[in-house]
Amino acid sequence: MNVDLVREFIELEVKEALNQMTPLKALGPDGILPKPINHTLITLVLKVANPELVSEFRPISLCNVLSRIYSKVKWVYFERLMERMGFCSRWITLMLSCVRTVTYSIMVNGEPIGMIHPKRDDSLLFCRSIFEDCNNVLKLLAEFEFLSGQKINKDKTATFFSKSTTDEAKTSIKNLFQIQEVKSYEKYLGLPSFVGRGKKASFNYIKERVWIKLQAWEGKLLSQAGREVHIKS
Repeated sequence: MNVDLVREFIELEVKEALNQMTPLKALGPDGILPKPINHTLITLVLKVANPELVSEFRPISLCNVLSRIYSKVKWVYFERLMERMGFCSRWITLMLSCVRTVTYSIMVNGEPIGMIHPKRDDSLLFCRSIFEDCNNVLKLLAEFEFLSGQKINKDKTATFFSKSTTDEAKTSIKNLFQIQEVKSYEKYLGLPSFVGRGKKASFNYIKERVWIKLQAWEGKLLSQAGREVHIKS
């Protein structure tokens, strides 16, 4: 397997790959392979008639090549998985270069602007529900923004309180951070935000979704008479 994966490409294979592209697609914005090869353009599509906020745009990625692993999978995990599956180091390096060399530019008035090097950085911050601690967290976040040049997206930031936190303290902290409160039953990336002792209740929705799909598949395989019996059951 590894021998076939890392052998040199021949001219015929390159021609076949190019001919498999649909007529309306090109290697790059001007029809020529871009440099760097993994550079991607992002165009912003309006969600509303007169947008005023960034959240009112829908970003569409115009990717030149296949270069992205699911954002839910960490790159280190992907690397270790390929090693465990027996892929050679050369192939692993090639695959990781497709992931780690991605850059973005945003299309503004038809012109690409900026050079963004994406990094995934989801963080959990813990502190006591008192004004002094919360204010210190805000100072740290402000310093992080100043030093990194990045901006925290408050629309995608939320806080969770312990059961002992008073309603007055919750309101005060939410107003201080200007973020929303996440409930224990809400989901993040398709999974429960918090799982307590009632694990069965937290993940019961997965069983229900699978059951619904199974019913749909079963219905497609049944005859008309069988479907009637299935519906009545």
